[in-house]
Amino acid sequence: MILDNPKIIQPTLDSLKNSFRTGKTLSLSYRKQQLKNLLTGLKEMEDEIINANIKDMGYKNKDTSKLFNLTPTIMEIQFILKNFEKWSQKQKVDTSLLVGPGQSYIIPEPFGVSLVIGAWNYPLSTCVGPAANSIASGNCVVLKPSEMAPYSSNVIKKLIEKYLGKKYKKVKKNQKIIDNDCYRVIEGQIEVSKEICSYPWDHIIFTGSPQKGRLIAKAAAENLIPVILELGGKSPTIVDKSANLETAAYRIISGKIQNSGQTCIAPDYLYVESSIFDKFLEMLKKVLLEMTQNDPKTSPDYCRMINEFHTKRMQNMIKNHGGKLFYGGEVDVNQKYVQPTIIINPQLDSDCMKDEIFGPILPIFSYKNFDEVINFINSKDKPLALYYYGENKIHKQRLIEQTSSGALSFNESVMHYINHTLPFGGVGNSGYGKIHGQFGFQSCSHMKPVLDKSGFIGTLNAYPLYCRFPPYTESRIKTMNFLSQVFDIYPSEITTSVYFKIFIVLILAILLSLFSKLW
Repeated sequence: MILDNPKIIQPTLDSLKNSFRTGKTLSLSYRKQQLKNLLTGLKEMEDEIINANIKDMGYKNKDTSKLFNLTPTIMEIQFILKNFEKWSQKQKVDTSLLVGPGQSYIIPEPFGVSLVIGAWNYPLSTCVGPAANSIASGNCVVLKPSEMAPYSSNVIKKLIEKYLGKKYKKVKKNQKIIDNDCYRVIEGQIEVSKEICSYPWDHIIFTGSPQKGRLIAKAAAENLIPVILELGGKSPTIVDKSANLETAAYRIISGKIQNSGQTCIAPDYLYVESSIFDKFLEMLKKVLLEMTQNDPKTSPDYCRMINEFHTKRMQNMIKNHGGKLFYGGEVDVNQKYVQPTIIINPQLDSDCMKDEIFGPILPIFSYKNFDEVINFINSKDKPLALYYYGENKIHKQRLIEQTSSGALSFNESVMHYINHTLPFGGVGNSGYGKIHGQFGFQSCSHMKPVLDKSGFIGTLNAYPLYCRFPPYTESRIKTMNFLSQVFDIYPSEITTSVYFKIFIVLILAILLSLFSKLW
């Protein structure tokens, strides 16, 4: 049972702000140790984590639960560990000749205390994964797991309290002091969830629905807090006649029934070219039966809906779609079971086409003209993902140029999530900001620009450099206008001919300076 206690929020925030001010999280070795500790904890607590996920999500197969929730989290932290020290180094950039001589570079700087609010569908990876990005960036972190996955929330709290923040100091033989004041977990029900974003955190990462994302953004705006919103949306999938239909069916169905469709980047609806429509429908059914061993209800790999409310939501979508039921439709509210369901041509104003489904229902439409697909996608909110199956280069290019989505995958579904060299995030209604890999590191950092003009040359104020200062006489203004036209270039842009022109200008400037002194 998770209790509500909003009173713990302010003391927790104050404590971590004090910890951040000590500067201990600025140390790369300290951050590295925390990430290693986190990996150790995930591996040592594997059984507890999996069992909690089974209780929350209704998995029957421990390996399936591990594959979808624990393994991606471990993969992400391992990738961060291999690379974050490189990402933490200052990044040299060009200095305009107009601004120079000097050096310009960017330094990743932690925000301070970061709040990470996880989702219930993948309670570990949506909470601990973003937290790892924030830890690598040098922030203190408070994690708020979803109260809708209470068993996982409890395990995450235990994980952080037991393994994070450990800094061992030998006092006596075999005696250790554990310092655990940079990372905390706040559990709570609706009152904590409603109130927690009203506090002055330095950064917030939220995974959830667009509706709640708007509330998070509004609350954060009161304190001008930078926010990453990982939201959802209706991710379209297109299959044309040039596609490998069997491959498309396997990857679409796999992405759809994973976690019973409770995945923010699951294929939400399909557009299939009319010439292959009937054939592909049968292929989808064949693959679906194969993957669920002819009975999804007893399949060890097929989980349940998170709660009764969402089960009934699926039930209402199935009852009121207004199209043709091709496969599935069975719902058992008591068991939170929804059979994978394929619906042909549901009404566009039905719930399954107005809202993100977030369940194992797959609407499917046929099309003859690719324009109608593009137009339909663009008439809706920008999705978190868009999938295309086929080899038509023109179609691919049109999707790249004429649509907007958080991610675009060709001949694949969902798998871009575990490619950590790609940013993960939405656009428009599906969110903003990025996590994963270097993009997540940068999103959890203030990328501070630095201009360094040191030394004799850097501090020189001789002609024509002093023309930038008042009083702005006519000659000074003319000089500055001339310099801004000639010297507003960067070393990486300079060719041999440009170097020669600059050399001539400098010689003339020196001669003019000497001439002015003689007079």
